[in-house]
Amino acid sequence: MLVGRAGTGKTALAYQVAEVLELPFSSVSCTAGMGEAELRGRLLPVDGGGWEYMPSDFVRIYENGGVFLFDEIDAADSNTLLFINQALANGRFNLDIRRENTTVRRHEKFICIAAANTFGTGGTHEYAGREKLDEATLDRFRAGVVAIDYDPALETKLVHPELLEWARNTRGKLEAAMIHRPLSTRFLIECTKAIAAEVMTVEQAIDTFQLGLSDRQKKAIN
Repeated sequence: MLVGRAGTGKTALAYQVAEVLELPFSSVSCTAGMGEAELRGRLLPVDGGGWEYMPSDFVRIYENGGVFLFDEIDAADSNTLLFINQALANGRFNLDIRRENTTVRRHEKFICIAAANTFGTGGTHEYAGREKLDEATLDRFRAGVVAIDYDPALETKLVHPELLEWARNTRGKLEAAMIHRPLSTRFLIECTKAIAAEVMTVEQAIDTFQLGLSDRQKKAIN
């Protein structure tokens, strides 16, 4: 379970794990509206009036091996998490809509990764839409929780130096002023690309970050 602020590269890291291991990769965004059907698969109508089971990416990778990412798991519906818990704890789960083979068994090379902005403790000022995860869910991942932060060495390689100097100074000011806005690696890299393409200046990147802040907040970080 990778836990960190927005834009720290959690999703990219999960994909790179699959790439290094040469395994298939898939993911699902755990919004509040995500239902079990996105994980279990669906029955679809076929010619002649029958129905055919269409497996989800989760079922496919669970059975055949690969890396599956539950992105933003701390935003998932608690009932859906019960299904995930069963699959992770028991090494198998029942799939009654697949009538010819109702037992789904976990492949030895199935790897599950979850990404979250919080440690499952509920919403914060910065991440208001996050749910409190129950202990059963957290216990599935507790031995493998990894805190992810912005990587100074990576940012040095990928971010415009003047923009990076401003960002490193500003992050401390944001924290001191209790301004709950992440100054992410993702934002800095996207702005660096725009600067390299000469469609944005460093000053414009800074102004873009400050859009929506109050005059008091702007004064605090400038």
